[in-house]
Amino acid sequence: MPRTFEFNISGKRLLIGLLVTAVPISLVAILASTRTGHNAEAAAGQNLRVITESVAAVIQERVRANVIEAGLMASDSSVIATAIASNARYGGRSDDAIQASIDRIDSTWNTPEGAPAVSRLLESEASQALRRMLVTQPAFKRITLTDVRGATVGAT
Repeated sequence: MPRTFEFNISGKRLLIGLLVTAVPISLVAILASTRTGHNAEAAAGQNLRVITESVAAVIQERVRANVIEAGLMASDSSVIATAIASNARYGGRSDDAIQASIDRIDSTWNTPEGAPAVSRLLESEASQALRRMLVTQPAFKRITLTDVRGATVGAT
């Protein structure tokens, strides 16, 4: 007759054995996966921070370059002369009179009555200079020159 091997263990001992071995192993596994998740989140956050700082530096440089270019445009002699001449027209007039004049021009600006004024403005030496600058500076889509009161005195 063949020999058989029998192994008897009580349910209580089996349960204790599982508790002593399986539970600590499970807890270690849970702890390890939690830490791995936190580490992955930290790495992703760091990567995102590096990317955003890099993009911010590029944007900052572009804005700086555009501000410098706008300053160069504003230093054009025809642009300066046009702004000075427009500002001089306000001399001795009250704020209310100046605002009424600006409002009158604004009210006709986009109408057929405003067409001659718009044509004169767009044909001015300052507007022509601004259009030449616009060709060399593709970052600018439109340039508007205003006087000290915000009235348009040149445009592309």
